[in-house]
Amino acid sequence: MCHVALRVLTIFGLFKNNQIVGVDDVSMMIRDATEADLPAIVAIYNASVPGRTATADTEPVSIESRRDWFRDHDPEKRPLWVAVDGEVVVGWLSFQSF
Repeated sequence: MCHVALRVLTIFGLFKNNQIVGVDDVSMMIRDATEADLPAIVAIYNASVPGRTATADTEPVSIESRRDWFRDHDPEKRPLWVAVDGEVVVGWLSFQSF
């Protein structure tokens, strides 16, 4: 995990035993995303398209159309993280240059 994420989570008391501890003692882990996570990332992203609160996209995106975007991320400079509950990706976060 990126040291910035670790520091933020530690400040808020959400990081214990190398895991993020949720409100109801549900533990999740945040880690650098791998390309194997891309289908889950795209599924989560596409679920936000109809509501248009998290994206301006009006149509779902494909895994292939997001592959270059994924590869543009660098864990040290422009991380892409996933939150996993067990083996299931339940969320993601990315940083990008503007």
